[in-house]
Amino acid sequence: MHGYVTEIDFDERERDKGEVMRQWLNGNEYDGIRDFLDDLVHADVPDSPPPEPEAPPEPEEPPEPEEPEPTAKAFYGMIAAAKKPLYEGAAISQLDAISQCLADKSRYNTTRAGFEASLKTTECRGVRLSHIPEHSRKSNDNVKARVDVEILCDREKLHMKHPIGRQNNWFKPHANFFLDSIQKEAFRWLKYVVMFPDGYCSNMSKGVNLSTGKVTRLKSHDYHIWIQRLMPVILRGYIPEKVWRVFVPLSHFFRTLCAKQICPKDIAKLQHTVSELLCNLEMIFPPGLFTPMAHLIVHLANEALLGGPVQFCWQFCIEREFKYIRKITGNKAKIEACIAEEICLREMADAATTYYPDDAPTQHNPVTRYNVDVPENDPKLQLFQFPGGKTGKGTKYKSENEEKDCIMLYVLMNMKEVVPFVTEQYEQRQGRLGELA
Repeated sequence: MHGYVTEIDFDERERDKGEVMRQWLNGNEYDGIRDFLDDLVHADVPDSPPPEPEAPPEPEEPPEPEEPEPTAKAFYGMIAAAKKPLYEGAAISQLDAISQCLADKSRYNTTRAGFEASLKTTECRGVRLSHIPEHSRKSNDNVKARVDVEILCDREKLHMKHPIGRQNNWFKPHANFFLDSIQKEAFRWLKYVVMFPDGYCSNMSKGVNLSTGKVTRLKSHDYHIWIQRLMPVILRGYIPEKVWRVFVPLSHFFRTLCAKQICPKDIAKLQHTVSELLCNLEMIFPPGLFTPMAHLIVHLANEALLGGPVQFCWQFCIEREFKYIRKITGNKAKIEACIAEEICLREMADAATTYYPDDAPTQHNPVTRYNVDVPENDPKLQLFQFPGGKTGKGTKYKSENEEKDCIMLYVLMNMKEVVPFVTEQYEQRQGRLGELA
């Protein structure tokens, strides 16, 4: 142990521990400090009396249990019920499941309605979202939808399956209307191969996600092209024939409804068959897919009979005008005045630009999108006359026999200058056949 240092006459020196103790004790009366020093530093003090042994405390009688209050009694009962297994054979309790749901709510920032739905799902089947591998919360075919299928529908193949053997997770059977990772390669054709005429639709390849196999972020008109033209072609061969034959009438329904010319008899037939179409869709997809917007399909045929072709009822031009109006309203406090002022200025500019010379680029005479070409270099055949000129140096390309046959068939079917030669060839062949007969 370190030596003690004392201060005497402003001089510091080290002393032995025993000497310091004796000097301190000789100058003070016994007031219990000896017992304190004996216990603390185990000093040798001969005059200290031996400590008396303490008597063992008498055992106290346990207090009688009090009857809990009604509120506390209900709380204890609720805790005891929550500690029971979530379902028969489960390793977790209901309290653990609710705690996990609260953690998921905080982690994924779930709304109150979504949280209550997850609690209801937990009570119905004992399924937690974290127990489902590769679960997509943004899909309509989720755990809640499969529970609804088990409660409302008679499709045992789509029910949630219990863990088997050493598995700890519930698993969701594969639905026949979903594509696996290999079948999703069909969207690669839509992203890299499909091309549309200028002005027919926007660039659909921007909305194709090859990793998820989804087509998103398209405009309303592009979704019409998808459901009317592309969906039956792309999905054929990748989904069961029974499911594909339900998608084809759906595509035909919208294609007939959105045609430039509609026949009242055809629309009346669609009105009778659309109910059967929705029933077939309900036999394939989960109930959560059929929102009020899906059931509005029943009324579309009647609306077409009352209003005529849909081109006169579409909201695309109105929505485009709303977008322009939102852009020009700088003062949100006086929206009507901003709109009126901007429209007046636009009408004045339109009226003034009509008197500009033809070579001045205006709204009535916009700059062409194509390269300006010399008219002398334009091809003489009408089939190959397109606006614009060359953008660069041409490259040589050797076409295959199949491509040559396709080009020849396209020329014979679409070029007006070839019609007289085709007619003459047809008459000569008919004459030869008559001579042989």
